[in-house]
Amino acid sequence: SSIGASRLAGDYSRNETAADDKYQGKVFEVAGLVIDTGRTTSDLFYVTLNGIRNFPIQCNFPSGVTGGEAQFTRSQQVILKGTVEGYLPSDVAEVGQRGIFMLTSNRVTLSGCIQIE
Repeated sequence: SSIGASRLAGDYSRNETAADDKYQGKVFEVAGLVIDTGRTTSDLFYVTLNGIRNFPIQCNFPSGVTGGEAQFTRSQQVILKGTVEGYLPSDVAEVGQRGIFMLTSNRVTLSGCIQIE
């Protein structure tokens, strides 16, 4: 299934429990604009997509993915495919382009991501 980043984030902003019932554990292709990239505390490469205010989409790539930062530029339109894990506390290890506030916020998180487009 495919969904826009803003719709996925919007569903979580309105009702996290209902969104978990609808999305959690399922694989989705998510289309959105790249906000930043970086590494999690467990050294996974991630791409953050622009969801809605306070509800960014973080797509974690599998372990072993290196050099991913070079593939993505800010405001680039992409489609990423991954398993929705839910609205989780940020596990960002590095300050990305968007600054400190992103480190402390929860994010709609996907795992096992790959780039589709």
